[in-house]
Amino acid sequence: MVPTLRFYICLMLIGGGAMVVAQVDTVPRAVGALVLADLLLLLLTAIDYVRGKKQKITVQRQPLGPLSIGRENPVTITLENSGLTAIAKIKDDYPALFLATDELKTAQILPQGITQLSYQVQPRQRGEYVWGKVNVRQLCPWQLTWQQWTVGEGETVTVHPDLIGLKSLTIRLA
Repeated sequence: MVPTLRFYICLMLIGGGAMVVAQVDTVPRAVGALVLADLLLLLLTAIDYVRGKKQKITVQRQPLGPLSIGRENPVTITLENSGLTAIAKIKDDYPALFLATDELKTAQILPQGITQLSYQVQPRQRGEYVWGKVNVRQLCPWQLTWQQWTVGEGETVTVHPDLIGLKSLTIRLA
């Protein structure tokens, strides 16, 4: 569970309200009101978290084939939503030696909808590399917390010389 900006704003408003109560009434009453409001916010946050767990999206990275050195190789991640409209942040753990376009993708997935996110990676050296998991953060319904989890298993990908360039060169020579 990761608190959102909305959670922290509510927390600050509660603190400001307690200061106003302390100016108008006694400090012990202000502290009591602060504690009650904080407990109410924590209860609402816990309810939001539980509701969010029931509405998880499914995330899947499309299988990766051999990649080419020096080329931008496409990577596609599919998000499927069977609940209410969902907002999610996706970060793929590609190998550290690769250059990538967008590191963090944000998507809004409509109810019963499917969204595909794509980005490009550019390997710099040949070899085999371990691709990590997909990290997912999904905003809970009341937007007080983020659900956070990882999807998939590590996958080994091979990087070859520029296969696409070789193929186009072969076609030209034929």
